[in-house]
Amino acid sequence: MPEAVTRSLCQLPTERRHTTIPTMNVMDAVVGVMEDEGVEVAFGVPVAAILPLYKALSKSDQIKHYSVRHEEGGTRAADAKLTLQAMLDTARDMTPEREPEEWVERVAELRSTLLRKMDFDDVPLKPQRVYKEMNEFFDEDTIFVTAIGLYQIWSGQFQKTYKPRHYLCCGQAGPLGWEVPACIGAKLGKPDNLVVGVVGDYSFGFLMEEVAVAVQYKVPYVLVMVNNGYMSLIRQPEKYQYDMDYGVDISYEGPSSDYGMDHVAVMEAMGALGRRVRRPEEIQDALAWAVRASEERRVPALVEVFVERETDAAMGLSIDKINEYEPILDGTTEKDAQLVGGGMPDRD
Repeated sequence: MPEAVTRSLCQLPTERRHTTIPTMNVMDAVVGVMEDEGVEVAFGVPVAAILPLYKALSKSDQIKHYSVRHEEGGTRAADAKLTLQAMLDTARDMTPEREPEEWVERVAELRSTLLRKMDFDDVPLKPQRVYKEMNEFFDEDTIFVTAIGLYQIWSGQFQKTYKPRHYLCCGQAGPLGWEVPACIGAKLGKPDNLVVGVVGDYSFGFLMEEVAVAVQYKVPYVLVMVNNGYMSLIRQPEKYQYDMDYGVDISYEGPSSDYGMDHVAVMEAMGALGRRVRRPEEIQDALAWAVRASEERRVPALVEVFVERETDAAMGLSIDKINEYEPILDGTTEKDAQLVGGGMPDRD
């Protein structure tokens, strides 16, 4: 595979390349490599972001494509072990070994000095406090798994990790709920490590049925849910771009709270475990319970933390135009929130 990947684009068949280097279709090259490697069947979902790849696939007489209902189905249809090994071999072949440059040290310095306030004592809880407690409770060997949402953005901004491949995030690929089944894979791959999924309430609902799979096959892991009863990643841009709060509130008067669904009851219905947290001082005890109970029962355990509903995450148009909606720290000095403007593109 490495030889195929490094082959010049100009060596592709004439009908599969463009006339000038700047306009070459990378996806044609990708499909060309797939054909050279003998790929005959591909599984996937033709979503908008990868339609260029599907256009290239449509010209292939060799590769037959099967549409699946969602991304998860595609991963189950493919041979993940062989695929990942081939990708890893290719990456190593294409990337020479190198020593860390000065920027690596500079990033470490910035991460230790450009800090945001986390030690809030508010009730309802500030989301930041959840990550502070996780930083203090879990050790450097813990593997964290998270997907996409404000809870994932906060995780990236506040959580501390110490080792490669100990923070797994699908990010902007957008598969909500990914962390629920991804924790299964992480635990099976590293059975001696504690695996913790950081999940949002809305995200959890997309693939919560995979908890039953973990129960069935006795795969223990911990889920920490940051529950604000909102589709927050949509709520925040609605607020600042369109001055509205429409179609994003998923709360209602549920059986255990006014945040809606009883996630602990859902976990228990599948044979897993759950506990609710509403105050800062309850977090660490709940985390300790989840780790202990999950390992003893060999099932997933959920810590559902109810947080302030409309906390915003720091973000902006570029790295020098970040709006800080909460206090930041300069050494030990706390500074007020800093709104620089330009945090959202103008509307048409």
